[in-house]
Amino acid sequence: MISPKLIELQHLQYLDLTLIDFNGIQIPDFIGSLTNLRNLSLYSCNLVGQIPCSFGNLTQLQHLDLYGNQIQAQNLNWLPALSSLTYLDLSGANLSTVFDWPEAVLNKLPKLIELRLDNCSLPPPPPPILSTTLYKTNSSTSLAYVDLYDNHLTSSIFLWLSNYSTSLASLDLSYNNLTGLIPDFIGNMSSLRYLEISDNQIEGANPNSFARLCNLRSLRLQTNHLSGQLSKFVQLLPRCAQSSLKYLELSENVLAGSLNNLSSFSSLTGLSLSANQLSGKIPESIGQMSQLEEIDFSINSLEGVTLLISHRT
Repeated sequence: MISPKLIELQHLQYLDLTLIDFNGIQIPDFIGSLTNLRNLSLYSCNLVGQIPCSFGNLTQLQHLDLYGNQIQAQNLNWLPALSSLTYLDLSGANLSTVFDWPEAVLNKLPKLIELRLDNCSLPPPPPPILSTTLYKTNSSTSLAYVDLYDNHLTSSIFLWLSNYSTSLASLDLSYNNLTGLIPDFIGNMSSLRYLEISDNQIEGANPNSFARLCNLRSLRLQTNHLSGQLSKFVQLLPRCAQSSLKYLELSENVLAGSLNNLSSFSSLTGLSLSANQLSGKIPESIGQMSQLEEIDFSINSLEGVTLLISHRT
């Protein structure tokens, strides 16, 4: 059990019970009485039941980690009161009935830097009625890391994220139900280093989808419906990203054509193009990409060469 004697520690600021197995008990309401808490971590504690509404009393909280429990919430009405939050991880919580979650999370937490809501059964948010009032109150201007992996999101989520085009450094929307083209606002995320939209139904990109991604380190778009010529898709990546990109993952799409025009990405350490419709010879110029540590061209119609990879000393 989590001892109710903790309530006597009214000056407690840091409570970390990470990886303690509480054998399926509910999160006790009295934790909401520890109003001086700055950091609360109940990571993988085998807790069940509802997130207590009393958490709304923790107005000084900066770090909240409830990852890896069997908990749920019928609403997040308590969350906007935690206006000092910089880190929020509710991953694994069942939020399937919380349709207004972006309003509580994105619009009402002005200091939030890192948001992790993977595997929460998040429903697609309703599209905003008026874009001019989309971020009308207390939205964060410092949100840098967003993980919404493995939910039920549709492309309406792009409308909610477009306000953070200047601050985001990492965005993971993989394993959702996104369709259509990668929107132009993604290309304005000049601070973005990590972008993953794998395992969706994305069909391609706009001419400006990657326009200003000069700091991009990793682009993962595997298992989508990307089509057309590989060379044309690669040309959508800005010239300034050719020296920064470390990992390019485009496997399990329907991209066609040859492997030309890849050697300019001189910093690549990982390149995966498996299970597409590529054809022709593997160009010897691939062997000059001396930083490569991993290549996967399998399940295509490519022809090899006698010696492809140059050895580094």
